[in-house]
This record gives sequence, structure tokens and C-alpha cells, in this order.
Amino acid sequence: MSYTLFVTEEALEGSNGASINSEGTYKVLSSLGQCDLIEGNRFAVPDIFSSKFNSNYDLLWLRGLFSTFIVQSFKKSFTVYDINGILHEEHKLKGGNKLECMFIQKLQKHCANHADVVKVHTENMKNYFIDCGVSSDFIKVPPIIDISRYPYIQKDFFSNDTINVGYSGSVRQWQGIANIFEAAEFLKDKTNVNFSLIGPNKKDIPLNSKNIRLLNKCSHHTYVSQILPKFDLFVIPRPSNLVTETTTPIKLIEAMASGVPVIASDVGGINEYVKHNRNVFLVEPDNPEALANAILKLSENPNHAKKLSKNAREVSELTFDYNEVSKHVRRVLDNYL
Repeated sequence: MSYTLFVTEEALEGSNGASINSEGTYKVLSSLGQCDLIEGNRFAVPDIFSSKFNSNYDLLWLRGLFSTFIVQSFKKSFTVYDINGILHEEHKLKGGNKLECMFIQKLQKHCANHADVVKVHTENMKNYFIDCGVSSDFIKVPPIIDISRYPYIQKDFFSNDTINVGYSGSVRQWQGIANIFEAAEFLKDKTNVNFSLIGPNKKDIPLNSKNIRLLNKCSHHTYVSQILPKFDLFVIPRPSNLVTETTTPIKLIEAMASGVPVIASDVGGINEYVKHNRNVFLVEPDNPEALANAILKLSENPNHAKKLSKNAREVSELTFDYNEVSKHVRRVLDNYL
């Protein structure tokens, strides 16, 4: 049993992928012993001087760049730096300038080298940081969810006339939403195929797109209990770049856990955890025609969609649920603590 401090810059009650993963991580760490929590504070300055923070922890599990740097500067317990993205590359794709990107890159490398262990969730991410000169030990931990929050949706696929293709996420470049717009154009004559998007705004959608509709943003509970069950298919059309080849989107895990058949890009952050045509249908990145064809293929084969759904749920239970991940993390940490 360990006494852990978990620091995350995300609020655990949030609805984005980072918050969901943070909540899963907290549940994993809490299952290992007593776990104090500092959440939703990028700089964590008030908290690090609190009486709670002055406790003698066996383990510091740090998630978030700036808070990790601050905690490492003031506390010298055994430290795991929880990396969930190559931050300077994400910042560049958001339009950040070169100087900002260089600063973020150097700071993330500094935090990684000053941790006892670096946690990653893909081999590609591990190899990237090794190539950048990070000499700390690495552990691989998959994205984490609480499977009990995701009721398995068993239904007759494509029994209605309309095929509802779902997407959830931002319009940032690494999400590949432009591929959805082009796929929708390929399918514009298929009047029974509609795309339902959560995240984009009206200004982001091409004019005269009759088969695309926007859904209102909602709470995570509403999304899981009311929105996901209405999707016949879920698409994750990511392009191939450094971000997508190294990170695994939590929305992939959520859709799989809910039993919604997923069509996703064949990039490293995704194909490390899934098998094409067994639990997810993979398509070539940046190929909207292939995405459109995959939608048609699955919509014409409900038995195959049902197989993908069943297998995806099984993988989610065995790989991503915090109860299973806890066993893996305990075994790994026993080698250090």
C-alpha cells in the first residue's frame, strides 16, 4: 500500500478526454492506498505550501507540465511524470509560435528527466522521448475509464432507414474533421446517411452541407447515456502526424466501451490498442473516400458491425477499465516502492 499525491491540471468532473483520463488515474491510484488529490490548477502554487502537501508521500504522480515542474522543485518523493501528449507539437498545431514551442519542448524534457519514471500510453511516445534524450525509466499505461459508466448498447444495427454517423471533438488540425466534411460530400447522394457532430460550431461547417448536423454540447453524463446510444457508427478520422501517431484518444475508448462500431484512422496512437476488422474498422489516414466507403461497407453488413461492437466492449473491459489497469500499475510500482 502506498501514500500517494496525485496532481493534475484537469478538473476530474470535466467532460474532455484529459479530465476523464485523470479521473480514471485517480481511481487507479486510490485503489493502491491513500491518495491525496490536487486538481484543476495549472500552477498549484497555493496547494504546494498547504499542510496536505507537506506530508511524506511514497509516490508523487504528476500530470500536467507546469504543475509537474513546480511540484518537482519543492518535493523530492518518488515521482511518476504522467505524459499524455507531445506538448510542443500540439501547441504548434494550435498556432503557437516557434519560441513558445521551444520553451514547452525544453520544459517537458526537463520534467521527464527529473522524474524517476515517465508514464506513457504508447510505444511510439516512449520511443520519441528516448530519441529526445530522456533517460528516465518508462512505464506504459493505457488510457483509463470507469467501465461501469458506459452501459453496453445492444441493438439491431441499421434497422432504421437513417444511418447516424457520430463524431465528438474539436476542429483542431489533428482531429481530422476536414476528412468528415469530404466524406460527407462523397455520400451526399446517400440520403440515408447523416453525420452528427458534437464540438464544432456552425461557422466550421461547409455551406450547403445537407447531411451534417450539429448537436449541442452537453454534460459527460448526457453524452454517455443519451448521445452515444443514438449513433450507429462513430468516426475518428485523424491525419497522420506526430500527435496522432503517439496519443490514443479517449473518445475511441468511450465509443468502444459503449458498443458503438468505430471507424478510425490507422495511426499509431490507435492501432496499438485495436485490431482492424476485429474490434475497430481502420482506414488509411487522410483518405476521406476510404472513410466514406467504410461507412457504406459497415452499413450494408449489420452482422459485422455487431461483431465489432461485441469485441470492442470486451477489449474495453480487459484493457481500459481502471480495475484492470490497477493490477498492472500495482505490479509495476512494486518494483520501485
